[in-house]
Amino acid sequence: MFEYLIVIGILSGQEGSATVGCRLITEDAERLACYDSIFGRPSGDVAVPDSAKTPREIAPVAGSKGSAAPSAATTPPATAAQDFGLTEEQRSRRKQDAAPTIEMIESRVAAVKLYERDRFILTLENGQQWTQIEPTPIQRFYAGDAITIRKAAFDSYLARGPNSATGIRVRRTN
Repeated sequence: MFEYLIVIGILSGQEGSATVGCRLITEDAERLACYDSIFGRPSGDVAVPDSAKTPREIAPVAGSKGSAAPSAATTPPATAAQDFGLTEEQRSRRKQDAAPTIEMIESRVAAVKLYERDRFILTLENGQQWTQIEPTPIQRFYAGDAITIRKAAFDSYLARGPNSATGIRVRRTN
């Protein structure tokens, strides 16, 4: 029994002195290779913690649930006018990295639809839909009206037309 303990002590001492060299290596991959050479490589069924995995950026391809590398077949970036008024979440869904660089857009109202509680949904000629945030009992925008939507305070937007000189707060919905 005593001889067995001596052998264990000798082996553990040799193993400990070998790992000191591994601890001094600063590169993760080299340090892992050092430990693997001492203790052996784990079998394939052993789970590797996320912290030990090599970090990499993966961008999902449009329409896929899994992750894959971006391809040239992805949709081209939209113009700044198309992104005007989108929230950060909406922009990320469209895979846009850059924020819009414009302060306002001008268009014409294609359609006006009554929404709940005296608010209206405005559809512009460029396909954007904007919903009024502030309820107004009087309809301020009509189909064919020229409209200007500009940035306002606290990431809000003001829509102005011929019947709304002060502007009405709106939020982009598509």
